[in-house]
Amino acid sequence: MKKCEECGAELGEWQPGTSKRFCTDCIRKHKRDAARRRVAAMRTIREMEKLVKPVKTIAEIQHEAQAAGMSYGQYVASLRR
Repeated sequence: MKKCEECGAELGEWQPGTSKRFCTDCIRKHKRDAARRRVAAMRTIREMEKLVKPVKTIAEIQHEAQAAGMSYGQYVASLRR
């Protein structure tokens, strides 16, 4: 009889030639853990999206550059410093 790789329990209805490695309890545990990891990853992605600066349009930047008395290129170069 083949045994579960994680807990050592016997795999009930197991047919030779199949790749069953875990018992049903361990499979549930693995799925639950994977779901938790997915939720945590989505939370991290949402938090990172909040940190991204709002994007200005070219027209808005051009307007700011004119107000500062610079050309568009000079203004953008000064923002990168």
